[in-house]
Amino acid sequence: MASDFKSPQVKYLYGSFVGRDVPIEQLSAHVHADYWQIEIAISGQFVLHLDDRECEIPAGTAVFVPPGVRHSFIYADSGIAFATAKFKLESPFTDLPVGLISPGAAESYFLSEIVRLLRELPPEFEKIIVFLLGNLFALHYGTRHDPGLPKIISIINSLISRNGGRVRIQELAERSGYSRDYLNRVIRAKFGIPLKAYIDNELAERARRYLDYSERNISEVAAQLGFPDIYSFSRFFSRMNKGLSPTAFRKRK
Repeated sequence: MASDFKSPQVKYLYGSFVGRDVPIEQLSAHVHADYWQIEIAISGQFVLHLDDRECEIPAGTAVFVPPGVRHSFIYADSGIAFATAKFKLESPFTDLPVGLISPGAAESYFLSEIVRLLRELPPEFEKIIVFLLGNLFALHYGTRHDPGLPKIISIINSLISRNGGRVRIQELAERSGYSRDYLNRVIRAKFGIPLKAYIDNELAERARRYLDYSERNISEVAAQLGFPDIYSFSRFFSRMNKGLSPTAFRKRK
């Protein structure tokens, strides 16, 4: 990983699941003095209003609202469903912005499990939801919190992840809104390597984790990482691991 940001210690305060057939009235603008909130959009449309802007929260996404941010929600549709949780952290992290959580693979898993727990409220849910919230927080804010890591690197890592690791430099430039030359300069300044090498290193690290910890076969790992077939994945993996094939890598232990 590009950052060693650890999951924070979470104190769970409150949570609920809401499903309504009629629109919900807009909540008045308010500020959380010392706790965070996550609002998860399940169906319907709602909008987050901040002092200086508004942000639509589509179904399948969520938003982290930090302490000290004045905000309100507008629920625009009937038939809406959403989940909300409020929690404290061992550090308030007041330097972090409002966080719109897009549904990458890991994010979708954490969000779906949080929604399930808030909906079913099993006896052990608080301990599990603390774990899920801490890891989702670290996943979303990890690279942002490291003051030595430029925001652009967080964007690059996010796009690599959501594209299965096989994102091309031109596509990355287009989706990030930065030029290829600028992205290369940022990566060279921070890591001393070209952008292509950085992407390959990130992809190889994910491949090693999948082979070590997942139960997928090698063909499934290749597909998960965006390779067209097992042969191209094997060539890439061997090149990045001193000639060691994926099969040999798995058998090394």
